[in-house]
Amino acid sequence: MILNEYGQIVSDCWFDLPNHYKNIILGEFQVMPNHIHCIVGVDNSKINIPDPDNVETGLKPVCTATNVNPDDKIHGVFEFMRALKSFSSRRINEKRNSKGVSNWQERFHDHIIRDEAEYNRIRNYIINNPKNWDKDCFFNSDT
Repeated sequence: MILNEYGQIVSDCWFDLPNHYKNIILGEFQVMPNHIHCIVGVDNSKINIPDPDNVETGLKPVCTATNVNPDDKIHGVFEFMRALKSFSSRRINEKRNSKGVSNWQERFHDHIIRDEAEYNRIRNYIINNPKNWDKDCFFNSDT
């Protein structure tokens, strides 16, 4: 996939996420013309948290306390995706001079990878997805 400037922004933001989240593990990643695919892992062993209730999930609101060291927070996939969308939208909107415009759909599809065989199948799907773009129901030869 040859990325345009907006696709490159999304890619740059993806690879910048470990600078913001100590417990993120970046897996396979692919920008497509109208979506992305990625594998993201969470490694909480990198963080020493004395309070097990200090874990954020999609069901709890993001902590906004100012006295919390960001390196001592456990974040999950929902926060990682929120950050990717937020960081990339901000940069894209700066380029387009379109402050506040939404560039992403609200939700995302997530799936827990349960074993190595499933990981390899999904990883190969992501790697080969650009070759299959012309078979996608949203394919447009103009993109």
